Amino acid sequence: MSDRISGHRPARTRFRPSVGDTLERRALMSTLTPGALFLQRRAMLAQQLMIGQRGRVARAVTAAGSAVTVTDTDGERYRVQLTGEGGITSSSLPDGRIALVVRGTNTLSQLDVIPMFRPRVREGSHTFGPYKLFGDGVLDIGLLDVYGPINGIFGFNTAKLSGPLLVRDAATVDRIALAELTPGSSIQVGGTLNQLEVLRSANFAGAGTGISTGLDLNVLNVGGYLTLAEGANITIGRDLGLVEQAASGTGRGGQGARIDGGVLIAEGSQWRIVRNLAAPLVDLGDFVGASRFNVGNPFPASYFQVVGTIVP
Repeated sequence: MSDRISGHRPARTRFRPSVGDTLERRALMSTLTPGALFLQRRAMLAQQLMIGQRGRVARAVTAAGSAVTVTDTDGERYRVQLTGEGGITSSSLPDGRIALVVRGTNTLSQLDVIPMFRPRVREGSHTFGPYKLFGDGVLDIGLLDVYGPINGIFGFNTAKLSGPLLVRDAATVDRIALAELTPGSSIQVGGTLNQLEVLRSANFAGAGTGISTGLDLNVLNVGGYLTLAEGANITIGRDLGLVEQAASGTGRGGQGARIDGGVLIAEGSQWRIVRNLAAPLVDLGDFVGASRFNVGNPFPASYFQVVGTIVP
């Protein structure tokens, strides 16, 4: 019986698979030795855990321009979220700081600095990135420039300020809450600031730094020391503690000022209230430089409460 009748191909035309040179190279490339596989996995883990990537700030704009996701030089990730009207842009500054510019806001807009959880990495349960050793838990903001009105800026546990914070509009700002104010920082508000909350210390140093409000500052709470040095100033355009504020979130509310650690006003600096000290200023530590604390109008002696020593 012929091959045509039997339905089989002739032997000369049958397919016979063979391991050629090309196929052999492909097989070799798809197989790694245990040592090479280990190194490959370690490299992937290092990239995902940001090992060896310190000194660089990564930024990504999300939510149609109303938020920025920031990875700081510690490897920590934060989401700077603007709620309400407006948009936010960012840029990197030297020394691992971030600059933020906010536009198009209204009196209901709020800015939050929110820590983000790191995604789980396969086979990375016992491998830790540098943020575990060097992370400080806060985002270092070197510039925050708000061109319009804003209701609040919230980073009480998550953001420290090392440069200027500007609110250019004269509308009332309800609350600014930050973890720390470091030398070089300043807060300038065109109108009234109802509450300024600082979790740790507020250390101002240098000309043009400090706190400035166009009108009133109703509440000032500092959890550590308040220091003014090298020409830094606090200037309140009208009254301190004029209107009582309700407690909200991490804010204590109330009226006036409370400094838990102590006050230092060095020579060349001053704390100036243009009109009235309308509520008590409570200092739980020493007050050094009391002669450089100036109020436009006389105030009751009971409004200046210092637990420690008063040094002129």
